[in-house]
Amino acid sequence: MLPKIFLNSLLLLGFTLAGLFTIELGLRYFTGKTYLDVDLRLRNGELVYEPNQVQRWKRIEWDVTYKINSKGFRDFEYPQPSRNALVILGDSFTEGYGVEQFSAFPKELERLLKPEQPPYRVYNAGLQGRLLRSYLRIYDQFFKNEKGLQLVLMGFCIAMDIESESRIQSRTVTVVKKSSLLYPIKRYLCEHSVLYNFIRRPARLSQTATHWLSAMGIMGAGPGGDFLAYDEKFLPAWKHTAEIIDDFNVQLRKEGREFVLLLIPSHDQVYDVHFKQLKKYSGQKFDPFVFNEFMAVFCRQRGIKLLDLAPALKQAALKQPDINLYFKTDGHWTAQGHAVVAAAIHRYLKANALLRPRLN
Repeated sequence: MLPKIFLNSLLLLGFTLAGLFTIELGLRYFTGKTYLDVDLRLRNGELVYEPNQVQRWKRIEWDVTYKINSKGFRDFEYPQPSRNALVILGDSFTEGYGVEQFSAFPKELERLLKPEQPPYRVYNAGLQGRLLRSYLRIYDQFFKNEKGLQLVLMGFCIAMDIESESRIQSRTVTVVKKSSLLYPIKRYLCEHSVLYNFIRRPARLSQTATHWLSAMGIMGAGPGGDFLAYDEKFLPAWKHTAEIIDDFNVQLRKEGREFVLLLIPSHDQVYDVHFKQLKKYSGQKFDPFVFNEFMAVFCRQRGIKLLDLAPALKQAALKQPDINLYFKTDGHWTAQGHAVVAAAIHRYLKANALLRPRLN
């Protein structure tokens, strides 16, 4: 009896593997290697990348080359300091996750500032996976002593940068998962199995599919982060985060530098249909802009310059509904989204007389 059960189990396993292999071959035939990921990120302490690293990064919706400078940032190599410079701190949105280096909004902003005489240099200090306190450490370590630095902008991602104990703990858990036995297997499947990625990436288009695949460990959480920015019960975390930002603003003021806080919206805030799906799936009654409104009041009271990027992105989405400002299978901006953001920042800097080039 036992050998028969064992034999049947082997046959079932064989048929299953043969079926999966057949599907894999079929998907490769019809899609080529479109759905294969090439993700060779290296984490080195506070920096995400190794200095002078050059790598290819491929996902379903992009295939770009990452070139890292000697400081460990995705930026050009500048041999000499500039008399007129600004730096943009932030995470993957600032870094230009998924787009070419010249399309990231810091470099697009630099292009828009070229007519200024002398032109401004815009340092891209965005590093994916970093949080609010990391931005402050990066500034102190790499840019505080930059003589020509006049402006400091911070790309604050409302989906990830609100500081709370639960979020810090969740990030710790994520690190543990990546060092576990399953992570190398998942990484291998990402780079070699079309079937795995065919299930994993397009599933992000569905909140329900994302939930179940995340629960099974097949994929990470979908775009949009958690709900800290949408519910007033997290007001203590908002206040704590805002005070950290205010302390940084005071520090920069003492250094004689201007500070602008950029609120980076999630795609749930820009596209109403995404937010409706989020509410339906979660069963919660969220307000998509309650945190933005809180920060607007706080910054006005503390004298912090604030640019909320949601209105510019929403307006662009309504004006050109056929153009995707966010990747469909990821929560980050496309090149078109970065262009909208760079233009909005440029208008804000000009309107608030924050561009004062030094001639010598």
